[in-house]
Amino acid sequence: MSGLMPPIIPLPGEGSALPGDAPVPPDAERPDSEEEVIRARAAERRRREDLVDLLIEDHQTTDHLLAALADPATTPRRRRRVAEVVVAALSRRIALERRFLVPLVRQSVDRADADRLLAGLVDLEGAVREFQARVSGSGADLAQIGTQSADLRERVDARAQDQQRKLFPKLREATEREKLREAARRARDAKDSAPTRPHPHAPVRPPWSTVAGPVVGVADRIRDEVTGRPTEPRDIY
Repeated sequence: MSGLMPPIIPLPGEGSALPGDAPVPPDAERPDSEEEVIRARAAERRRREDLVDLLIEDHQTTDHLLAALADPATTPRRRRRVAEVVVAALSRRIALERRFLVPLVRQSVDRADADRLLAGLVDLEGAVREFQARVSGSGADLAQIGTQSADLRERVDARAQDQQRKLFPKLREATEREKLREAARRARDAKDSAPTRPHPHAPVRPPWSTVAGPVVGVADRIRDEVTGRPTEPRDIY
């Protein structure tokens, strides 16, 4: 299902130099093949990407997954797999926000905003846990997953839109761009060890959340590997 793939998101300043960027020598070697061009563009996007870019892209991917759950053309078997990937994607998002976004907001924006962000993550984790209980297991009504996902999609989208309108502009204004880029690099690397299930009893505040998240995530990954549970969009097909 091609609709599950995230769209290309233009990054600020893409195609033009940003302050502090090193100039590209005119005689620099250019990629020749289409595959090399794609790899070069992906590397350039990663170099310019900051934490806000990463989180916006992440939301768009998750929204495509939730839309696929409501699509009548999605078969029951695929619907179950998409639902599992939604749970994994949102669990990773929650962990990455706790580990990278909350500390930046607390340091650069406002402690009250950081506390609201943490409280919202607890609420979101509860909604993901409830959704997982409804869609997992042999007794799940696969025909109803699309309906059950509607509330979750509305909640996730409202939260993302609020972040993009209010929190992210304040964060970019108050934080050095390179610091946001470094946070994006660390967050992308940390995705591989982030939890793929909700863990309501895990620590939610640093420094304990920073330590517990990767440990819980590795345990989740081992369990997913053993059971063959899909956790990435590429696992759906």
